[in-house]
Amino acid sequence: MLRDVVYDYLWTQIREKQFKPGEFVNLNLISQKLGVSRTPLREALIVLEAEGFVQILPKRGIYIKPLTLQDTYNLYEAIGALESSIIMSVWSKIDENFIRTLERINGEIAACTDYARHYELNHEFHFAYINLSENTEIKNYLGRLYQRIYDFSGINYAGHAEFIRLLREGNPVSSADYLRDIHWKFRVPEVFHA
Repeated sequence: MLRDVVYDYLWTQIREKQFKPGEFVNLNLISQKLGVSRTPLREALIVLEAEGFVQILPKRGIYIKPLTLQDTYNLYEAIGALESSIIMSVWSKIDENFIRTLERINGEIAACTDYARHYELNHEFHFAYINLSENTEIKNYLGRLYQRIYDFSGINYAGHAEFIRLLREGNPVSSADYLRDIHWKFRVPEVFHA
């Protein structure tokens, strides 16, 4: 679908900071560059607006939304609640082999010094149990939330070992509560203290 091609292009431009937060983008230039009509462009932008990346301002254009401190707090809270719910729903699928997989990934995270790879490993860690869920709506929504917090993905990798310990203890409530109330508790990064 043409809308998806346009979406991928726009998302890549936002992620790679070609379209910077706080800036307006020129729809005519994008339409010409991609060789598409404004219809698939508008359709892709509607999806990006629903995901919180842009704001469509009539007669002004498309505004790339900066991620505010409050937005980040809200996203962390939503991710924590959803991941907590998933742990409860997939508990019967968590066994020793699965826990060892999380330990392996967590070991790679601890040894990793490359930011992009660090992000990928953290994503792999969390989606190991998210993907145990059969609820595709929640999985897709979490994928979009993770995209939204991409810039802040280095904030809170701590706590995986404690989460693994709680899984191994065999208590789904403690494990779920830990994700929601501790692991995904947003802590203000250094950049906001300046």
